Amino acid sequence: MERHFKNILLEGDETPKINIVCDVLHEGLRAAFRDVHNKVKRNVLLMHCDASSHIEYDDVLKVYSAYIPYGVVFFMNFVEKNADEVLFDEIVYLEPYPFTLGEKIKMDLDSINKSVKDNSRTHFKITFYRNIYQKSGTGDIIGIDQALKEAPDHIKKIVSDDSILKVIEYCVYKTPKDLIHIAHGGYGSLSACAYACAERYRKYTQKIESTRFFSEYGDYKNVLEFRNYEKFAPLLRPETINRVTKFRKVKGSDDVIKSYAKNYIVEFQDLVLELIEEVYMDIIKEICFWNLEKDVNSLREGAKRVIEKSLLRTSSVKEQCPQFESEYNEKIRNNLKLDTLFAEKAISLINEEMMEYLHTYLIRKEELLSNTFDNWNG
Repeated sequence: MERHFKNILLEGDETPKINIVCDVLHEGLRAAFRDVHNKVKRNVLLMHCDASSHIEYDDVLKVYSAYIPYGVVFFMNFVEKNADEVLFDEIVYLEPYPFTLGEKIKMDLDSINKSVKDNSRTHFKITFYRNIYQKSGTGDIIGIDQALKEAPDHIKKIVSDDSILKVIEYCVYKTPKDLIHIAHGGYGSLSACAYACAERYRKYTQKIESTRFFSEYGDYKNVLEFRNYEKFAPLLRPETINRVTKFRKVKGSDDVIKSYAKNYIVEFQDLVLELIEEVYMDIIKEICFWNLEKDVNSLREGAKRVIEKSLLRTSSVKEQCPQFESEYNEKIRNNLKLDTLFAEKAISLINEEMMEYLHTYLIRKEELLSNTFDNWNG
């Protein structure tokens, strides 16, 4: 039985709440949940589990998923008019596009002011629900992403009570991985979940000490229990990588390898960064209590440096691209085989260097965490 250390109330429109429940369930359970919810509305608890996602059909639907951070319970109210805010450590208001605050949330802001005075330990967040499948319409005054960017400033203008603004944080929900930031991001989070993190700290250190994050030709996908291998498989296919080595892509280049690297970064770097982020999130999701956004940005920036440095090491010889494609094929492809060497280096980048970089990053994280938990007495 998982221990619970933090209770979070998710308020707001019904549709975003239903979508979040479906996001944390595997595909086969989503329809089942919607069917049950449509027949008889019940309140929902979202809780962590290490196994596959599942639902317990009690008076309150208990939804278990590995996407839910350990030690956290999300409560969704679909039945009562109002939930008792005093029972929760954090109140999260879900606000979909156009992110300008619905009438219910505007009314709730008055109660926030009272709650702050009555219970100063409660945290309040407005989470902008960004449906990744929703596109801006031709009649929209501004696009969805622009509205999302401007939303906090808009709210600050329409909320007159500064005491309320001082205790409200802002988050964005796009995918289930954002639940970590919603649960643990922001001020005061260490004290709120230190017990939970301490329990999982030892498991984390054992995991990174026993796991090799790189092996030959993609075996890491099994080690890391990867669910989306096919999505990232193009990064391991020479025929796909060689799209960046075509003559028309490097024509006129003074340095073929440098052009290969630039082309690869344009075409594949975002996918590589997504791969590294997904693997990292899968490992730290149960213990994360730090500023996840800054952490992931740091991870990605370091990965960018590794990508460029690795690809440029494909060959130490600087070769100019011949003027004609026939000469390029003869010299660069057939004789020097620079395109083949580059594809091999790009595959090695994924199977070895990026996984080694991730392992090193996790070791550094473990060293930082040790300062917090080595002397923790609970």
